[in-house]
Formats: sequence, C-alpha cells, structure tokens
Amino acid sequence: MKFTKAKYQKSLPCGNQCIMDCYTDAAYSDVIEYISALTDKGYTKSELSEPNGNIFATLLDEKGKGLIHISYLKHDKSLKIITDPLIESVYKTAEPSYMKITDTSFAVIPLDYTHRELTDGHGMCYIITLEDGRFIIIDGGYGDYLAGEIKKEPRDSEIIYNYLKSNNKRDGGITVAAWIFTHPHADHYSAFIKFNELYRDIKIEYFIYNNGDPSAYSSVYPSDDFLRLTLPSIITRDYPTSKIIKPHAGQEIRFCNLTLNVIYTQELCIPYFEPATNDASTVFRITVNGSSVLIMADCDCGASDLITDIYQSTLKSDFMQVNHHGYSGATVKLYDCVSPSYTLWTTSNAAFALRTTGKKYQFIGNAVESNKYIFDKLGREHCIVADGDVKHIIFNQNGYTVK
Repeated sequence: MKFTKAKYQKSLPCGNQCIMDCYTDAAYSDVIEYISALTDKGYTKSELSEPNGNIFATLLDEKGKGLIHISYLKHDKSLKIITDPLIESVYKTAEPSYMKITDTSFAVIPLDYTHRELTDGHGMCYIITLEDGRFIIIDGGYGDYLAGEIKKEPRDSEIIYNYLKSNNKRDGGITVAAWIFTHPHADHYSAFIKFNELYRDIKIEYFIYNNGDPSAYSSVYPSDDFLRLTLPSIITRDYPTSKIIKPHAGQEIRFCNLTLNVIYTQELCIPYFEPATNDASTVFRITVNGSSVLIMADCDCGASDLITDIYQSTLKSDFMQVNHHGYSGATVKLYDCVSPSYTLWTTSNAAFALRTTGKKYQFIGNAVESNKYIFDKLGREHCIVADGDVKHIIFNQNGYTVK
C-alpha cells in the first residue's frame, strides 16, 4: 500500500531483502492515518511509539510472514517505510514464561589490549545475565593470537567463554539468548569467529544485527562483509536452529524482564548522509526495572547529531557507553541529552587516562572536548573502564548496584 501524501524521494534496498521508501514533507496526521489504513487492510499493529513526537510503528501482515516498519521524524518531517518480507530474519513477538534464578546483571568485560599500542585500546564486549540464567552478548572484541605468537594471556574469545562458563547458573549447559553485533568492525566481531572455532558447547537462540546493502550507497558504506555474508553463512552452517532478528529504529525486543529499545540503525541516516562503518552502528537502550544503559557502539558525529536531533531529552539514561571507545563521535550535546550518571569506556586504562585530559594525541580523534566535559562532570568514580577486573551493574527492584 503506497503512501501518497508526501513527496516521494527514492527507494533503496536495505539488506535482508528489505526495501525502504523515503519521503519528505510528511505530516504527522497523514502518517497516523496511513497506519490506520494499513490496519483496515488487515495488518496488525504490533508496535507504536512516539518518543519526542516522532512516530515508530511496526505492522505485521495477516499471516505474520512480513512486516511494514514506519519511521517518521518530527524535526524534518521525513518518512521512511520499510517493507521486510521476513525471509532471512524473524520478528520476535513474545518471551516464554520462565523461572527467575538470579537478578539481571550487566558485565563490563575487560579485553586484551596488549596486541596493539596500549593507548590505542579498542574492542568492546558486554555480557548480560538474564533472570533465567541465559546470556546476551554484545559484540566481542578482537580475534586471538596470530600463528607463531607466544600466548601469555587469554585473548578475547577465551575471555568471553571463561566468563560464560564461570557465571552459568542454568542446568543443561550455557544458553545465549542473543548475540548482538553493532557493526562490521574487527574489534567488535572477530572474537566471535574465533569463539565459534573453539567453543561449540553453547546454544545461541538469536543473532541480532542490522546490515545494509552496499548497492544503495557509495563507497563510504561498510566494505567489511562480516554481517552481510560471513555471519549468515556461519549461522546456517553451525547454528541451524538459531534465528536472526533485523532490528529497526523504535522497535522493542524483550528477554525476560529486559527490554531492548532500538534507537538508531543505518536506515535512519538516509538522506542525511551515507554511513561510513561507524555511523552504520546499531544504537539501543537496555532497560531493566526502570534503570537503563545506552549503547552507542562506534557512532561518529554524523549519527550522534542525528540521534540528538531526533530524540533530544528522551535519550536520558543511567549509563552510557561512550562512542567509539572514547576516540571519536560523542558530542557535548549528546551527553547533555543523555545526562548519564555513569559512563562506560570500552578501552584500556592507558588510553582512558589520555582521552580524558582534553589534549589531543595520536590515538584520539574528535572527542577531545566532549571526553573532558563528561569526565569533569561525573568524576573518575563514575567512569567504568573495561580493563582490569570485570565490573558488574546489578539490577534489582530497588534500582541498580555497581560492583
């Protein structure tokens, strides 16, 4: 069903056989009317949210085998309508009942930064333990040692597995409810490739990622084919019972008492700019019992500015993962909108110490001013660095505890 009450701009493939129609000069009332018309045609309105006056809606077709996702942005009256046939992915509608065996926790995993110059510390991995004992893994870090290297310390895949094994509270083995990949950069995904080679005794229920279609963009779009080709082939070969979720902005994905709210994907940046790999990151907020963690991945200034324009103060979160390991991307405006109580730094202690001084050095990009701003505002005790010991955020009915 075509939308006829706005200026049609273009149609683009956006991965996984999805097509996105882009419009300008759309009116809020016409978008709401269009959603109602779709329901009259037999679509089921599964999700509808209006943060800061924007509209995000997901509607399922009569047989539940395809969906239409709508993103209307108030600040410029743009509209995107994504048609997803759900051929390569699924739409998760519900969580099964479960027995609580633990409080939900969010672990900041210290990675191995010794393979690079210490003040160039990149890599990201978080592991969430759900109330029923399943895990959610976010990214993972670099791959392991190269051939011929002398192994001195565990590399990132071993660090991940050791954490899962030591903290598994379920009978019958380790179950990962979801492995989330934010974008196709090696310091975020290559640990999974090595993990998959070494550890086959775990179950992964869902893989969550949003990959675009390079034919829709110029050469600035991610050239790394991990999400588009490599990961799907690994899933087909080694995880045949696992399912893929392709998230779209505004959607909510639930696991036990945790809600994952999708804030931004590479689809939203059109027509503002063509996304380089970092600005193609998927951004999401995790909420448990009213407490929240905002994951910015490696978003650079283009995505950061767009996200603040769209959401403004509705970005407010208790914890915020600092963009791109504190190297680039975060802005003072973004920090003011999020207004976090704690920041999470996915980098080494050595890099963190240099990136919060307000001085530029070899391994820092455009975040010199914003890093110092948030560091001075919160203080060192409210900056959680992914180096040294594992740090935990424990969520309970009274809020959260940082350990």
